[in-house]
Amino acid sequence: MTVPGNEGVAGRIKQSKGAIGYVEYGMAQRGDLAMAWLENKAGAFIQPHGGSGLATLLNITMPENLRAFAPDPDGEDSYQIVTYSWLLL
Repeated sequence: MTVPGNEGVAGRIKQSKGAIGYVEYGMAQRGDLAMAWLENKAGAFIQPHGGSGLATLLNITMPENLRAFAPDPDGEDSYQIVTYSWLLL
């Protein structure tokens, strides 16, 4: 069964025993969802939190075209699943 939007996915994860899903960190935090600690390139198991995302992004050099990818980021405190959010004004 599909559900619309982050709220729908978070709700479905929360009510489905044994479910695994993906929503952005803020949504998982607000929904009080369990989050995975992941082993990073440095061999450390990192808990997802605002600082672990920042640690990852600080280790990325942004190219001129603004298309950066970090599939296996460097850094002792880097979390594995991180990306940028953009707001154009």
